[in-house]
Amino acid sequence: MSDYYGPFYTIEDVQDILNMRPSELIHAIRKGKITPVAYTKKRHMLLFSHRNRRNYGHATCVYQGHITLPGNLLPALLDGDSIQMGENFGALLDPEGVLSYSTTYPFKRPTPRDWLYDWNPINQEKLNLEAARATPLPYESQPLQEHLASLTKMFEQIQTESTNLNTSSYLPDDINKLELNFHSNANFSTEDLKIPASEIKRYKCDCAASLSDALTTDNSNEHKTTTKTRTNQLHELIKRILISNPDISAKNAWRVIEEETDSDDPLFDQENLLLKVDSNCIEWKNKYHKEHVLTWSSFITLLSKLKARLKQESDFIPELPGDNASKTQ
Repeated sequence: MSDYYGPFYTIEDVQDILNMRPSELIHAIRKGKITPVAYTKKRHMLLFSHRNRRNYGHATCVYQGHITLPGNLLPALLDGDSIQMGENFGALLDPEGVLSYSTTYPFKRPTPRDWLYDWNPINQEKLNLEAARATPLPYESQPLQEHLASLTKMFEQIQTESTNLNTSSYLPDDINKLELNFHSNANFSTEDLKIPASEIKRYKCDCAASLSDALTTDNSNEHKTTTKTRTNQLHELIKRILISNPDISAKNAWRVIEEETDSDDPLFDQENLLLKVDSNCIEWKNKYHKEHVLTWSSFITLLSKLKARLKQESDFIPELPGDNASKTQ
């Protein structure tokens, strides 16, 4: 449910923001708790889509900005090594960084070919940049064995004929032998790694949720009483939504809570608990004005438990008055 958004910070900046040691931040990245992206200076990119196990090209562009990285390449970057994206791909995150957009087919060898099945031009205003796959633009070259054979033949002529040497005769005369080379224009280094503000927020929300869960499971009676007071207020709000619509999905229930936050006359938030709701987490305060966070993943689990609990309660109310139920559809 989350999207990347900026500003984008260096690894060192995030260590300061989260007050983490370098090893702690690297560990969090390796565990998937924080996902970095990469920043690229001006680089030629190929935009394509993948359908039915085939790649379809749409456009090329010069791009400067942030791009997502395949997860299999991150370990090497975290170890300080440079990597090549190769035939991997990412998503371009900065629309304003797309320059020199072109729908012209960029290669000599026609499609279908080994990696690219067809070329389907899509104009820039119609291309969904978030959904498109992007990879550094490969270049065409003849197979290495044939290239070496051509060079050998040319050097032999140099030794026997000092004049009228025509080097063009040693270039490949069959364009169907040209191959795509993904090992140029595709380098990324550790210094290119950046962390979006959205990932920092996601990490903070997850940490807050883990802390809240730890408090909830504390065996101390004092902590049990305190935690129950803290969490049950939000639980009761969600219960009211479930009573209105027992079969509501987690996605629709989340949407109702978002609407409650923006409403001047909320139906379910009778205690004005909600502070802010976005695609990642619910921020709310209890009656003691203590702020808490519930993440999307924790919400799914909680909603399932509350549904099961309500079915077992003898005082379960099937629905509120008709106009109330309509708000949760």
